[in-house]
Amino acid sequence: MIVLRRGWREARLFVLLLIAAWFVCSGLAELAVSGGETIRLVWGTPSAAALAALKARADAALLATTIALLACLLAYPLILRRLPDGRRRE
Repeated sequence: MIVLRRGWREARLFVLLLIAAWFVCSGLAELAVSGGETIRLVWGTPSAAALAALKARADAALLATTIALLACLLAYPLILRRLPDGRRRE
């Protein structure tokens, strides 16, 4: 099994990297939405429909990011299995 051969440290670091990437993407989406809401409060634009569209796009982007990161998590053991032990970097 991959985890037994390579140890938990490498797999744990990869999972932490994926979690950190998700938090960065989530934060960027939140900044975009809250920035749009702040601009609407200060200047009165964009319209409510444009703001709703921005929220929908941010949610869709976060969903796509989540799916992509989950795919990376599932592909990780398969990629490690194909790499020879000599090519692995530590």
